[in-house]
Amino acid sequence: MDSRTTEKDLQWLLDDDALPVAQGIPPATPDRGQTSSKEPLEPSEEPTERADAEGSGQPAEGDFIEEIEGEVVEPPKPRGIPVKWLIPIGIGALLIALTVLVVVLPIIQASATILLTPDRQRLEVSTTFSIQARKLFTRSLTLSQTVKTTGTAHQNASVASGYLIFYNALPSPQIVAAGTMVTAADGVNVITDQDAYIPAGALSVNGQITVLAHTTITGAQANIQAGDINGACCRDYVFARNGQFSGGRAARNYRTATTADIQAATQDLNKVATGAFASQAQGQLQPNEASLPPQCTRKTEPSQNPGAEAAQITVTLTSTCSVYAYSRAALNAKETTVFSQAITARLGSGYALAGQLEQKITGMQLATGRAQLTESLAGVCSYHFSRSELLAVQNLVAGKSQAQATILLLHTRGVKTAGVQIAHGGQTLPPNPDANAIVVFSH
Repeated sequence: MDSRTTEKDLQWLLDDDALPVAQGIPPATPDRGQTSSKEPLEPSEEPTERADAEGSGQPAEGDFIEEIEGEVVEPPKPRGIPVKWLIPIGIGALLIALTVLVVVLPIIQASATILLTPDRQRLEVSTTFSIQARKLFTRSLTLSQTVKTTGTAHQNASVASGYLIFYNALPSPQIVAAGTMVTAADGVNVITDQDAYIPAGALSVNGQITVLAHTTITGAQANIQAGDINGACCRDYVFARNGQFSGGRAARNYRTATTADIQAATQDLNKVATGAFASQAQGQLQPNEASLPPQCTRKTEPSQNPGAEAAQITVTLTSTCSVYAYSRAALNAKETTVFSQAITARLGSGYALAGQLEQKITGMQLATGRAQLTESLAGVCSYHFSRSELLAVQNLVAGKSQAQATILLLHTRGVKTAGVQIAHGGQTLPPNPDANAIVVFSH
């Protein structure tokens, strides 16, 4: 449809009196694309826009479209890609995307991760320090502890022993030979251990002699009472009487005190005494001070000596101790310096203490205002990789196979364990060192 303005249209627009107001049609108002006859036209790009609109068949901005009643206006046809080309284009785009994902992206995004665990070694150093010491006090403390004994012993069965008194009524001496057996009233047999020379009797006074004897049986039943043997025996005019027999015992096991029992109790008492002195010293320490182990003289007294039969013993410990204070910061500085020097001397550069330094005072000598300490220092030292070493590792394994890289890493100073992870299941590390990330695991 032709949208160009005709002479009739211009006459209608310019003639306000000709507008059909009487028929109820409102006067026309110039659109954005039109200018009033009272104002000059400004130069613009309107001709170009109009030409483009005429070429495309669409009305330009500011044009009037006159619709004639009964005329059919066809809408503009859409412009686009034919349907028959959509499938080939989609397949081609899919193939390009797959090529990028499978071939191009792995090459662009090639990367690997190097896993390292640094070497760790335990180091022990024995050294001596001289530090200032301030005496706090000298005190005595007595402690006791009762403990069960742990020793055992065996006692064999034993016979009872005692004395026999022989009486002679004859006016002449008589002899009862050693080994003569006399039977007691309860049936216990007693054998003499020595010859009995019995003096002669005189009128109403009998001669008599006392000799040792023992029973033939063991155990408690062998301990016969005095007078169990009382009557004639052995020879004519000879009489015998016994005293109390004792020592008859059955076989048995029993407990005894041991040196270990006494030492164990002494160690427990030493700990209690040391703790008591240390606790008393805390109240006398100045800021930044610590107390040295108490210097003591000790005396131990057990209630039973080792080997004696006893179910339990009591150990008494008397301690006389002196306690001294020192500057913890000053000693720590010396310990750290000595241990750091030992790390460099024994392990080389790159190692450093990991965690806390262990200190143990193994000896101490005191002089006026000074303490000579012998200490054992220990700690775990770990290797620390520098930035330049990590860059060297990245360059070392760049472009190597996974197996080659692992061997090279295990032969690198400071490496205890090593592993390599390559992205996308690759077998070779990227040749670009920057693509090889390093992760260092610390214990």
